[in-house]
Amino acid sequence: MLIKCYNYANEEFSIQDEHKEEDISMIDVTIITGDEIIEIYWNDNTQLEFDTGGTSRFVDYYDGQYTIKDKEKIHKWLNWTGTDDRTYSYMRMEEFA
Repeated sequence: MLIKCYNYANEEFSIQDEHKEEDISMIDVTIITGDEIIEIYWNDNTQLEFDTGGTSRFVDYYDGQYTIKDKEKIHKWLNWTGTDDRTYSYMRMEEFA
């Protein structure tokens, strides 16, 4: 499956994983200085972590955090796309937090 996440500049990062969407038990998202840091927890007790800020972030401002456990919301989060010129990570947090 392909997982999309965004940084403060609306750059999209795509992560490929061998699990299927229905194998996700929970998605935990933290926003630091507009960058999404995602943790995906799978039913087989493994997890995937990805920080869209990587090594490029030089200041860490905690902007918020949210967790998604509902299967329908997980599906919507995975298929979400930004629609205007605002920061996507904030828009997605507003919709799913």
